Amino acid sequence: MGSKNKILLTGGDGQLAKTIIFNLGKNYNIKSYPKKKIDISKLKDFKKFDKKNCKIMINTAAYNDVEGAEKNKTISDKMNYLSLINLKKFCDLNNIFLIHFSTDYVFDGKNKNPYKENSVTNPINQYGKSKAKGEKALLSSKKNNFIIIRLSWVYSKIGHNFFTKIVKLIKKNKNLKVVNDQFGVPTSTNFVVKYLNEIIQIILKKQKTPKILHLVPKGSTNWYDFSIKIQKSKFLNNKKKIHVKLSHVSLILRIKPKDRYFQY
Repeated sequence: MGSKNKILLTGGDGQLAKTIIFNLGKNYNIKSYPKKKIDISKLKDFKKFDKKNCKIMINTAAYNDVEGAEKNKTISDKMNYLSLINLKKFCDLNNIFLIHFSTDYVFDGKNKNPYKENSVTNPINQYGKSKAKGEKALLSSKKNNFIIIRLSWVYSKIGHNFFTKIVKLIKKNKNLKVVNDQFGVPTSTNFVVKYLNEIIQIILKKQKTPKILHLVPKGSTNWYDFSIKIQKSKFLNNKKKIHVKLSHVSLILRIKPKDRYFQY
């Protein structure tokens, strides 16, 4: 690719950021900033960014604890909403294109069909509300130098996620009880990064991008069937039984799968 293009990466200690660095580090000059180096909720920290000759910023920093957000509204709003205002101002001032990751939790789950990019958001919990407000902050801005990429049920073999949790419990020979009436689209960080690379190339070529993009694989499943797939995967050789447990609230939190990410 010749000289490497510089990319600023926030949330550098998360599972998605680590996958980005591992897979794209050879292609780009990625400057990774974990929260201990730069807290994007603090404007004073922005002077630490190595912004010289930078064209793209990827924001993976977020407060992703869905249950914890109910008790920590101030923190979730600060990280998922107010920080976006800071990032957008910084990118506008420095002519940097912002790639921001959001979630299917900005929807209420009542739609019987997968959600489209232009579907009306209606979050039902604090996590979804904070992410939706962050999206709105970007969408209401005057300068169109960003893309919001919504993901669903993100997982990898590292970090804290559903996949690693199930693997850990199976290895401990635990009998698991998993809900089977909550549907979504498990999305690996490797899948995300594969298409993220193409998006980066489109941005660098100054071609048009949509404001919102749903980036998930084909199909959908529920937590129980996903657990069975994990149990039967090559990663594990375990015959421990997984029990089904019905939950009290049925949600269809899946977003529209696409064969190719760049469609209108």
